[in-house]
Amino acid sequence: TLDFQFDVQDGLDTKSGILIGIAGVVITLMVTSLIGTPSLLTRIIAVIIVLVFFVSLVLSYRNIRIRDWQKPPDIDALIKEYEHEDAHTTKCKLTGTIQLAIKKNQIILEKRIQLYKWSYKIHFVGLVLLAIAVIILAFT
Repeated sequence: TLDFQFDVQDGLDTKSGILIGIAGVVITLMVTSLIGTPSLLTRIIAVIIVLVFFVSLVLSYRNIRIRDWQKPPDIDALIKEYEHEDAHTTKCKLTGTIQLAIKKNQIILEKRIQLYKWSYKIHFVGLVLLAIAVIILAFT
C-alpha cells in the first residue's frame, strides 16, 4: 500500500509539472502578445487567459509542494528498538506504525488529488478560452 501511495504521489508530481510547464508557456506567449497590441479586445482576452492559467499554475505548484509524507519504518531502527521484545509485540507495533503511515498518506493524497483536479479543470477552461480567442482574433 505504501509503495502504491508513493507511485500515486509521483504521478501527481509528473502531471502537475506538465500543467506548470504548459501554463508557463501560455502565460509567456500571452504576455508577449500584449506588447505592442493596440486592440483593447486583444488585451482584455490576453489578460483573462493569463489570469486563468496563472491560477492553474499556482494550484499545480501548491500540489507539488505538499511534502508531509509518511515513509515506511526504518528496519534497522526497528531491529535495534525491538530486539528484546517478543514477536507478537513487535508485529503489533510494526503493523500499527505502518497503518498510521498509510492513513496519514491517504489524507495527503486526497488533498493532492483534489488540488490536481481543480488545477486541471481551470487549465482546461484556459485552453478553451485560448481557442475561442484565436477564433475571435482571426476574424477581427
